[in-house]
Amino acid sequence: MQNWIGGSDRSTLRAARVPPHPDRVGELMDDLDPVAQATIAHAQFESTHPFTGGNGRVGSALINGISRRRALITGVAVPIASAHGLRPRPLLRPRLRAPDPGCDRYLAGAASTASREAQVSAANIFALPDVWRDKVKARAGSAAAELLTLLSSPPIVDADDVKRLSGASTTGAYRAITGSSTPASSDPSPVQAGHDLGRR
Repeated sequence: MQNWIGGSDRSTLRAARVPPHPDRVGELMDDLDPVAQATIAHAQFESTHPFTGGNGRVGSALINGISRRRALITGVAVPIASAHGLRPRPLLRPRLRAPDPGCDRYLAGAASTASREAQVSAANIFALPDVWRDKVKARAGSAAAELLTLLSSPPIVDADDVKRLSGASTTGAYRAITGSSTPASSDPSPVQAGHDLGRR
């Protein structure tokens, strides 16, 4: 069914806006630039501001969801909010509740900045096991040595995780985490000692 904005309820003659015929909606939606679509959706969501908290995080997730659906990104989510925090700019014209002119270019620039910085962060994370090995000096072949290699993926582990990831025995897993072969111990493990050394 054709709709329109303004004018008469019976005719499009004096309508302020007549959108495309319903048969063309799918084609025109597919034709919309993905960055423009993500920008418009984000602007509409943020102007609605439906939640008492977390609207910015949900808005960022919306941008990434549309970007994934439109194949702008295929792997990890781009941390748009981190780049937006470095160069804040309103994406809305508050009085009109509409996207600010040029905000699609701003969003594209923020995505590029965030992607570059994410690559730097990833490189730093992949370098961490070498830093840890230098500090911990774990015995080669021990569960602690194996754990240092694995920790950049799951940074929080318990004894069951260590056993599953490294193939260590229960005793070896507890020794890697706590420095003792049992759960209750105040002695620092090689991993803990290296962590404390890194904090000083």
